[in-house]
Amino acid sequence: MQKQSQLVDDVFSLQDFDDFIINDTDLLKQLFDSFSEDLPDRMQGIQNAIDTNDSDKLRYYSHALKGMSQTICAIQVKNYALLLEEMGRHNTMENASVTFKELKAAIERLEQAIHEMLNKGERNLQ
Repeated sequence: MQKQSQLVDDVFSLQDFDDFIINDTDLLKQLFDSFSEDLPDRMQGIQNAIDTNDSDKLRYYSHALKGMSQTICAIQVKNYALLLEEMGRHNTMENASVTFKELKAAIERLEQAIHEMLNKGERNLQ
């Protein structure tokens, strides 16, 4: 098996993900499509919670994003979502904006890695 790029290694738990989907490119696409469809609502909910200093909503939307991220083994996104969830749980939102920016950057890296993985998978199936 070829070595994935450093980006993919950094943002995915590939061993867990491989064990979960075992090279099923259709399943990969379905999981990523579902994640991508739900992502804007979750991110908007987190942004609104931060803007209104609503710790309950921050906890709710961050928890949902954490679960979505765990499903596709996106470890960086999951970890930032967990941090935000904990901020909401403990009503300690002082650094939520900074963490949210880091979350957005992690999502950008994740989207790049997804694109790379799907392109590699399509090439391997041809």
